Amino acid sequence: MKTILISVLTFLTTVSFGQNSDKFEPFRQSDYPEEKYQITSESIVFRNLLIEIQQVRNKSGYEPFSCRAWLTINNNGKSIYQRFFKSIDAVGSCYGIFIPLSQPRNDYFILSKLGDYDGRIFIIDTKGNVTEKLGGQFYVSKDKRYLFSDYDSDESGLTVFDFTTGQTLFSETITPRLFEWYYKDNKFISRVDLSNGQISSTDYYYFDLSTKKLILSKHNKDYLKPEDKLTPYNDNNTRRFCNCGLEIQPGQK
Repeated sequence: MKTILISVLTFLTTVSFGQNSDKFEPFRQSDYPEEKYQITSESIVFRNLLIEIQQVRNKSGYEPFSCRAWLTINNNGKSIYQRFFKSIDAVGSCYGIFIPLSQPRNDYFILSKLGDYDGRIFIIDTKGNVTEKLGGQFYVSKDKRYLFSDYDSDESGLTVFDFTTGQTLFSETITPRLFEWYYKDNKFISRVDLSNGQISSTDYYYFDLSTKKLILSKHNKDYLKPEDKLTPYNDNNTRRFCNCGLEIQPGQK
C-alpha cells in the first residue's frame, strides 16, 4: 500500500477541547486495502508534541464513506488527544483535514477540517490542549494576537480567538455572511457577502473586542484598502487543492 508521509518540524503551540465527536476507532492500515482506498499520513513535531493525521479516501465513491480522518496528539510518547471523523462528506468542495502552508505564531499550531457543511478549526497549544470551534479558513491580526475564522458551511458563522489570553472571544452562527477581514480605524472589520456573488458596497461589520459582539457599520465602497486586509490562512487561494488529504495532480478530478 502506498502511503504518503509528510514530516514537518515546527516550533508552535495550541489548545482546549470543544465539540462532540464520533466514537474513536483506532486507525488500522490493514482495514483499508490499496485497491479500494488511498491513505495519506502527516506527522508534525511541535515542541514536545507529535501531531499525527491519517486520512483515508474511498477511491470508488461515497459508500460506506468518502473520507475518514484521525487526529491524534502525543506528548512525550503518551497519547493525550484523539479525534475521529468517521465520514466526511465532500459537499462539492475541498474536504478533509488541512494544515496551512505556514503558521502565524510559534506557540500555537492551527489546522482546519472542511466538509460536511460543518467546518472546524483546531487551535493547539504547547501542552496539547485543543480548542475546537466552528470555522475553516482563518485570518490573523497583524500583531498576531487575534484569530478570525469564518464558518465553512451553508450557514454563516464566526470564531474569534485571543492568542494572548488563550480564550475564545466569540464562536456562533450569525446572520450576516462575512467576507474577508480587515483592520481599519482601530477596528477589525469584515465585508458583507450578499450570497449572490455580490459584496455589499455600504454594509460592514466590525467585531467589538470590549462587548464581544458584531456591530453593523455603514461606509462608502472605497472604505477598505488592500493594505488593510489581514493575512488569510487555509483559504481557497492558499490551501492545498485536495480531497481527503489527497493532493490533486494536474488533469485529475
